[in-house]
Amino acid sequence: MSSRTESQDLAFQGLREKIPWYKAATSAVLRNPNMLIGIIFITIVVVLALLCPLLIKVGILRDPFVFDPLNRLLPPGRSEDGDLFLFGTGPLGRDIFSMVIYGSRISLVVGLSVAILAAVLGSVIGIVAGYFSRLDDIIMRFMDGIMAIPGILLAIVLMAILGPKLENVIFALTVVDSPRTSRIVRSVVLTIRESQYVDAANAFGASKKRILFRHIAPNTFAPVIVQATFLFASAILSEASLSFLGAGVPPDIPTWGNIIGEGRIYFIGNSNIVILPSLGLFFLALAVNMFGDGLRDSLDPKLRGKT
Repeated sequence: MSSRTESQDLAFQGLREKIPWYKAATSAVLRNPNMLIGIIFITIVVVLALLCPLLIKVGILRDPFVFDPLNRLLPPGRSEDGDLFLFGTGPLGRDIFSMVIYGSRISLVVGLSVAILAAVLGSVIGIVAGYFSRLDDIIMRFMDGIMAIPGILLAIVLMAILGPKLENVIFALTVVDSPRTSRIVRSVVLTIRESQYVDAANAFGASKKRILFRHIAPNTFAPVIVQATFLFASAILSEASLSFLGAGVPPDIPTWGNIIGEGRIYFIGNSNIVILPSLGLFFLALAVNMFGDGLRDSLDPKLRGKT
């Protein structure tokens, strides 16, 4: 009898031992090939974006802001002077490969900034709307009004008012994407608000502040983190669309959308101008979505065993 009790105690002690977070994260990534592929590609893009200024300084990459009219619209290969242009040059003679690498910096900055700002702002709005019933209708009707306008159209209107600037692009896309996060968080809060442990906290006289920050807000983290990854991908595509239409980042700054917009006129004879930034845009958005899907599967108990 005593040996059985000891074995049970050891079993329970093993259950109580927590797996280190980094081991759990590594295990989750290795169990999900899509998530692993997404992380690898994102890491490559981030490393290239961070090293871009250094690569330009040491001469591995050409300065994407320097115009060279004598070498405009060159195909991939070497110029008459023997200079190597891996993916050719654009209408102004700028090296396409260097512009694409530099453009990844803009995409990452916009994607990360919009994802964080929209997730935080949407979470605050969703928590307030979900917990305080009197404010729910007012707040959510306003959010519905924003969502009723096509996102890209609203972003174009805001950019027309604010002017073409990187900070304005981030602001416009944050306004567009925040309502989606607020609806997700609100639905989670409405479910948690009716749970037994929240009722127990109310019965014991816990303040609304304590309930919000101790019991409700922490339970919204998982869906918000997953939503933030999709906001990241959406912001990258939206920024490229705005720049392509001439309503985003100033045209002299080499972003992926600007490069595609600059090269669309020359697509028939110089498709290389459009292909490389388009592929970068496609694969980065795909990698972020693959990472987001894997993250959702890892954080959702219902899907955890299926990955």
